[in-house]
Amino acid sequence: MEFEGQIIKVCNPRTGTSQRTGNEWKTQGFVFEFKEHDTDPWHDKVYLETWDEKIMEQLAVGAVAKIGFRHKTREYDGRVFNDVQMNNFTLIGKPMDSTAAPQQPAGGVSAAPATNTPQPQQNAPSAPANEQADDVPF
Repeated sequence: MEFEGQIIKVCNPRTGTSQRTGNEWKTQGFVFEFKEHDTDPWHDKVYLETWDEKIMEQLAVGAVAKIGFRHKTREYDGRVFNDVQMNNFTLIGKPMDSTAAPQQPAGGVSAAPATNTPQPQQNAPSAPANEQADDVPF
């Protein structure tokens, strides 16, 4: 499967040393948001990891990319695990500069990062001045 979408989160890299070979390794995860079909009203998200340092250098929130990945299911020690593996990465557009006008890339995913501005609640109940606010809904 190959989809065009936007990187919405880049996680911190993880490093370690292989117990089997003694070699050092590095991996970095990110969240990719895409639409499976242009007519879908919602976006799907998938967490992917890369071991390729050239790809790690290109990862940025808001970057538009075409990413191919596949799903594998494997069994180990009587337990079943799902695994999503990235097999293709093509950077289409870098994150937009905050001074530039927003554009709509192909695939319908906005390149501008979403902002979550809290909206004031209307008619919110308030606690009496002499009592602590209770977060229990009943």
